[in-house]
Amino acid sequence: MIFNTPERVATLTRRYQGERFPDGRPHVPGDLLERMWLVTTKEAWAVLRRGR
Repeated sequence: MIFNTPERVATLTRRYQGERFPDGRPHVPGDLLERMWLVTTKEAWAVLRRGR
C-alpha cells in the first residue's frame, strides 16, 4: 500500500534542492546523517524554532 506518491513527497519537501530517491524522498548525504546521531531531539527543535 502506497501512502505517499513520489510527487506528494516532493511537494512536502519542496525546499530540498538536492538529489532524491526514486520514491521522492530527499537523498541526504551520509556524513550529515552521521553528524545528526549526536543531536538530541531538544536541540533539533530549538534550531527549527529559530527558523534555520
